[in-house]
Amino acid sequence: SGQGLAAALQSQSQEVAAKIQVQAHDLAHQVSSTEWGGRVTTVVQQAAETLHRDYRKAAAAALPTEKPPKRNAVIKLAPRVFIIPFPEKNRASSIAAALPDNCKIFNMSERKYDPSEMFSSLSISVVDIVFPGLPYPSLVKTAEICLQVEDWLNGDPTRCVALHCIPSGLPTRTAVVSACLLFWLYPAEYSHPLDAVPRACKCLPLKEDDLLPSQRRYLSYFYRCICSRRSSSGSSDDSSDSTVGGDYLTPLPVSMKIVQVIVKANDDCDS
Repeated sequence: SGQGLAAALQSQSQEVAAKIQVQAHDLAHQVSSTEWGGRVTTVVQQAAETLHRDYRKAAAAALPTEKPPKRNAVIKLAPRVFIIPFPEKNRASSIAAALPDNCKIFNMSERKYDPSEMFSSLSISVVDIVFPGLPYPSLVKTAEICLQVEDWLNGDPTRCVALHCIPSGLPTRTAVVSACLLFWLYPAEYSHPLDAVPRACKCLPLKEDDLLPSQRRYLSYFYRCICSRRSSSGSSDDSSDSTVGGDYLTPLPVSMKIVQVIVKANDDCDS
């Protein structure tokens, strides 16, 4: 296998380099001139390092590598949840071919478009999420997105959702919402939105360091607003209320019921 070959190459390179170094020291001792002995040692040491480096390159090449997804591709974030590029006309057909029918798209690009023109062959609706120039939506808006996604997926097993942001730049806003959504839908796998960041960044693709410090804090705020880890006894001094990890914040005892009430109240105000 590739891993076995890499390990063998690595071991062989270390053995060869060690033998060369021993021979270099022996040769240096045999040379009468101290200056020439030092030169011989230096040259052979450099040769050993070069050989070791070449073996390491060969070992790395032998290992199977997983290519990161292309940023303009349709990527599966979770079952029936996709991340898509901005559906410009030149790529709308390829996006449509990769998406299942009966899909709801959450558009965070702040650029509106007609889904019937972009995806004429699919039954697609678009929800426009507006937070102009900000690195993340309001906490209530993100909770609303998560509720809409959950309700939509639970309504029919053939339904799916897709998320996208602006057509250019780093899609960190998509990463933030995706991490919150994974935490919301799969709490058994992601005990905190920050736990879902690696998965979201891998799908976009995006480096985890690309997220702003404020975006990471936002994920902790979102956690505090919707998640309670109070014990069944309701004790306020329970150890489960302590800070979880260095970047995590203590959860607040706000139930999902309260979030739903807040979201519904906002919907009533908008209507």
